[in-house]
Amino acid sequence: MQPGQISGNLNGLMTKKVEEMSENAVSTFMAKGEEIEKNKLEVRERVQAQLVVRKKIDSVNKELKPLGQTCQKNVRVVDGEELAVVEC
Repeated sequence: MQPGQISGNLNGLMTKKVEEMSENAVSTFMAKGEEIEKNKLEVRERVQAQLVVRKKIDSVNKELKPLGQTCQKNVRVVDGEELAVVEC
C-alpha cells in the first residue's frame, strides 16, 4: 500500500463514520420531536377535561348561590358540641 492509499482509506472511513453519526443525530432529533408532540397532545386533553369539570362546578355553584342567600346558618351548642343548623 502506498501512503496516499492509507490516507484515502482513512478519509473514507472518517466520512462514513461522520455520516452515520449525522443520521443517528437526525433520527434522535425526529424521535424527540414526535415525543414532544405526543406530550403536548396529552396535556391539551387533560386541560380540556379539567375545563369541562370546571364548567360543571361553575354551573352548580350558580344554581346554589340563590339558595345560599335565602338560607341562614345557625350554630347551636348542645352538650358542649357545636352543631350547625341550616334553615331555609
